[in-house]
Amino acid sequence: RAKTEVLQKANEFCNKKGLIVETLEVNTIPAAPGRLGSTDLRFRCISTSANAQKLPTPVIRLMQR
Repeated sequence: RAKTEVLQKANEFCNKKGLIVETLEVNTIPAAPGRLGSTDLRFRCISTSANAQKLPTPVIRLMQR
């Protein structure tokens, strides 16, 4: 569930710029007693054209109880 939410947020972020998400890395840590779970997504927003300029890589972190 958390991974899906993070991917949706990344898609919204890139779509606002008229771009698409290129996933670079996904790390998920499940929740455990006394510790929140988290999902880190490293991605970049890219154009669908072959000669697109790559933008800086944002990171979205979602922590759940």
